Amino acid sequence: WNNTRVNAYLNNEGRPKDWVHNTLEPSIEQCLTVLFHAFRPRLQAKAGSFVLLGADFMVDEELRMFLIDVQFAPGLGNAGVRQSLMVPMLKEMLEIQSEIRERLHRGQSLTTLHTRKQWKTLFTEVL
Repeated sequence: WNNTRVNAYLNNEGRPKDWVHNTLEPSIEQCLTVLFHAFRPRLQAKAGSFVLLGADFMVDEELRMFLIDVQFAPGLGNAGVRQSLMVPMLKEMLEIQSEIRERLHRGQSLTTLHTRKQWKTLFTEVL
């Protein structure tokens, strides 16, 4: 299920309206930012490089979120997930990467990336 489907399900179950979009997504973003800061000493950054990480979260009956797993090489084995999520995500990631490399080559700012559509910027500090 994607976030929109989970949100609709919870709305139908009488849970807080739009809980996924208003509470869960910001909590995941905050958790990923903290996680990034924790892993930061282990990351070696080069201009124009990137790392694809996967993070799995679980929500219990009381709508408490738990981080259950982080992968440096997330599995891409499920064909449905690969088609609906991973292919568009990787395509956009490569477009962003290409734009970053071009802008760095030209000495341009990276503040506004035109190729970024679904991705969210969680961290902007230089490593």
